[in-house]
Amino acid sequence: MPGMSVERAFWNAALTVGTAYVVSTGLVLYLVHPQKMEWPGLFFIVPAVIALPTLVLFTVVYSRYREGTRPQTSRRQDLIIGSIWALVAAFYILGAFFDHGRGWRHVSTWLMAGGSLSAAIDRFYCAHRKSGNLPGTQ
Repeated sequence: MPGMSVERAFWNAALTVGTAYVVSTGLVLYLVHPQKMEWPGLFFIVPAVIALPTLVLFTVVYSRYREGTRPQTSRRQDLIIGSIWALVAAFYILGAFFDHGRGWRHVSTWLMAGGSLSAAIDRFYCAHRKSGNLPGTQ
């Protein structure tokens, strides 16, 4: 599928990345509470620091919008990506077992492990579907 026009890709990328920039800057400023007089520079430092990766992200998103959709991955690529996600999930699970903290500290670890595991299962399912063993093979 061909990509978007230059103008439409620019505005879609600007809205996508700009929204993330505004939300992340507001969240960081809220979390660090720069209302104290010894840190008035945070109102300028935080948006500038977040703007640098935002500019890089804008160029990536813009080029993806211009190029259009990517070709589908092969079965081998799906197996490799699924294995990497499974390895990430295994590291999160091992970290949760070896960290003997209390309270809500493990919730984020288990959520990250579950998300990684679901990504791995999805990739393995895509690879299995491409092998021709399931109906709906593309």
